[in-house]
Amino acid sequence: MADFDDGLSPTWPNILGGHHTLIKALKRNLRFYDPDMKKEYSVLEIHSQVFMQPRSLRREEEHVLIDNAYMSAAIFDITVYAFHNLAKLASEKLGHQSCYFYLPKIDFEEEAIFWNDILCHLETLLGAPP
Repeated sequence: MADFDDGLSPTWPNILGGHHTLIKALKRNLRFYDPDMKKEYSVLEIHSQVFMQPRSLRREEEHVLIDNAYMSAAIFDITVYAFHNLAKLASEKLGHQSCYFYLPKIDFEEEAIFWNDILCHLETLLGAPP
């Protein structure tokens, strides 16, 4: 699970770096070289479902304005992740997976309906397979 909420300090470089890392991992192109150990680590296979936890719906992404208002950080995270990874996840190579999200702290039915509407709209825009 990629935790963009509780497990990440929400600085702009960390947010962008987290999304970049997910993109590289899902493309099997994530590498890290440890000079002290003189060893390279890489992601060659992913044997489990990848899902991400966006930041809180109530938190604002101060780097993105829509109609002169800050965008919701959660909607930013989900949109960026799905835009960059949905086609790769849905490919035969990855076993026809999809984008999965962990959405904690949904307290009311209206919020669940809101998230359903957001995710359905995003699936339509990105042409998600049925």
